[in-house]
Amino acid sequence: MDYYYTYYSDVAVMVIIGFGYLMTFLKKYGLSAAGYTFLLATFCIQWTLIANAFWHQIHEYGELHQFDVDIPASIKGK
Repeated sequence: MDYYYTYYSDVAVMVIIGFGYLMTFLKKYGLSAAGYTFLLATFCIQWTLIANAFWHQIHEYGELHQFDVDIPASIKGK
């Protein structure tokens, strides 16, 4: 679990700080660039969690079942 948590936090920092605050140097669009990055990151993580679980279940079982969201699934979502 320690390995997964450090990997997850490293990727989250890269996405949020790396991309989010990269464009804050712009005077007019600095805050909106950070806000849109946060919004886009959360939508992408949620969509990827659902899509990965969907395709894994279709490929593995041939039908849909309830799935758990855990740290490895969150890492794949990033």
